[in-house]
Amino acid sequence: MKWEEVLELEPKLAEVEAWARTVVNPDDEFFEEHYTELKHRLNPLVGWHRIIPGYERVPYTHPQDYTNLGEMARHDEECGNNERKQTFFQKIPLHLRVLYNSEAWDAALKHLVAII
Repeated sequence: MKWEEVLELEPKLAEVEAWARTVVNPDDEFFEEHYTELKHRLNPLVGWHRIIPGYERVPYTHPQDYTNLGEMARHDEECGNNERKQTFFQKIPLHLRVLYNSEAWDAALKHLVAII
């Protein structure tokens, strides 16, 4: 997937690109912070972190215990989080589903890191 294809599907990425061109400077002593901010700005727009419209996740009852991923997976299965997520994902138009996977994330990150 190419940057132009991702940008066509999600026009808000142009704002992130403009920010990257003006703020991020590889010689800057705060480069790592800028890179983290770049990833933080990309999260809601592309990739697995993109929020599926209409999907609400039943939160895990023990938020401090993120070390037990098996318990969290069992919670998601029992509460129906997985089924609801799949149901709402199926409602997304087919041509936009690519924005929710790692291919779009990789294309966006690769392009923006090249700017840096």
